[in-house]
Amino acid sequence: MRVLIVSMFVVSAIGALGATVFSWSDVLNLGNSGLANVDAVTGLVVIAFAVTIPLGVGQRVLLALLLNPVAIVVTALGPILSLAGTALIVWRGLPPELMVFPPVVGGLISAAVSVSIAMKRIGFRWITVFQYRQYHLPGLLSQGMWYLMISIVSAFAFQWGRVVLASRATLGDVATYSLAMQFYAPLWSFFIAAGTSLWPIFARSRSRNESSSKLLARMVSYFVGAAVLCLVGLVALGPWLASWISHSIVEAGALIFLGCGVLIIVQAVQLVLGVSLTSPRDLRFQALWGLPMAAVVVGATWVFAPIWGAITPFVSAAAGVLVFQVIPNIVRVRANSRRMREGMTVEQFATIGT
Repeated sequence: MRVLIVSMFVVSAIGALGATVFSWSDVLNLGNSGLANVDAVTGLVVIAFAVTIPLGVGQRVLLALLLNPVAIVVTALGPILSLAGTALIVWRGLPPELMVFPPVVGGLISAAVSVSIAMKRIGFRWITVFQYRQYHLPGLLSQGMWYLMISIVSAFAFQWGRVVLASRATLGDVATYSLAMQFYAPLWSFFIAAGTSLWPIFARSRSRNESSSKLLARMVSYFVGAAVLCLVGLVALGPWLASWISHSIVEAGALIFLGCGVLIIVQAVQLVLGVSLTSPRDLRFQALWGLPMAAVVVGATWVFAPIWGAITPFVSAAAGVLVFQVIPNIVRVRANSRRMREGMTVEQFATIGT
């Protein structure tokens, strides 16, 4: 918690600097957009996001306590509140720069609820965070450094789309992409919560030297099936719902929802593979492959945004995840399974010999 709180202050400082030392309007290419108080609003959003960093530990504790249904429901609460907040801002005709608040505020409320439930379950007292006790930071970093790297790289790859579109496309494309993301986020949050809940199951199998190949194949099929249903629903209902929510101000056709659905399918496969590869070596493997993934996703979005418009971040992300995460992770899972079978054969032979 101390490390997470320090991270919160660092990110908050970055948000404040954008309203003082440099300008968020310049970074987001909104200097001539006519929007008022962009720097102040963006700074506040970054600070609100920073607060969610230490609160995010709540979901992990719930999963560790095997309270998976609770974790799934609470995680999905954030995107649902985000969509409701966006609709409210549009319906009430509030200033458009307020659109940046619903996703972050929804995530903040979700994180606060999860950490409240989790801390009560384990009897955690916040006062202990500020009491001096010796602890070993190197051990913490060796376990969490690679996962932190994965989180940062993924956030950079998937959240940089708005910034690139703002610089390389039109504000209409930014609005269309942002509206599509309001549908993507709630759906993907269910996958994230359900997939992350598989983490302790795969970890338990690995600690017992038990094969999880059948479970992995079954979970991939379940997640892909659910993702295909999401794609069909998005293409069929997305344009109508987008028109209704935005009062027909923003046009979001079936094509962008198709790209959104394809990304969910690819990510669903990667999610299951990723939570099955959580040993320190496997996390390092995923983190290192994440670097070229992020570079390719951002680079492809930059190149093709003027041509393809709002759908570009979805297509680029789907291609990057497929090539640099799904395919390498499949190879890694097969190698681990082969290594485990060989290890079990040696152990059985030794037992017979004894």
